[in-house]
Amino acid sequence: MSKDPKIETSELETLPEIKGKRERKKAEQAFQTLINQARQAMQISDSSTLNELLPQIYSYQAKYLSFLRTSVISYLNNLLQQDPEVMITELKINNHNFRQVLMELSDSNEISNLKEQVGDNIFEVRSKKKFDQLLTRAKNAQSEEEKASVIREIYV
Repeated sequence: MSKDPKIETSELETLPEIKGKRERKKAEQAFQTLINQARQAMQISDSSTLNELLPQIYSYQAKYLSFLRTSVISYLNNLLQQDPEVMITELKINNHNFRQVLMELSDSNEISNLKEQVGDNIFEVRSKKKFDQLLTRAKNAQSEEEKASVIREIYV
C-alpha cells in the first residue's frame, strides 16, 4: 500500500530538518562545553588552559557557521525540488541569490532568519502552484463528480 502523498511530502520536508537540528544540537553542545571550560579557566586564572581553549573555540565557531550555512542551503535546495518544483526565479527577487547571501552571513541568527524567509517564500510559491493545478483540474473536469472531488481537495 502506497503512502498518502501529503504524508510523503511532509516526511520529505521534515526529515532533513530533523537531521540538521540533531547535528546542530551536537555541535552546540560541544561548543558550549568548550565555552564552559574557558569560563572555568578564567575563574581560576589558568591562562595556559585558556590559551589552549580560545583557538579551539574560534575554530569551532567558524566550523559551526560553515556547517550551518551548508545545512541551510541543503534544506532550501531540498524544498525547491519538492513537487511541484519551485524555480529560484519564481521566488521574490530578494531571495534569488540566497546561496550567495548565506555564504556572506557570519551570525547564526541572521542565517536562521534568512532560512525562514526563503523557506516561507518557497512554501508560498508552491501553495500557489498547487492551487493553480487544482483549479486547472477543476476547469478540465469531465463530470460534475470529478469537479466536486477537485473542489474538496481545494478545501482540505
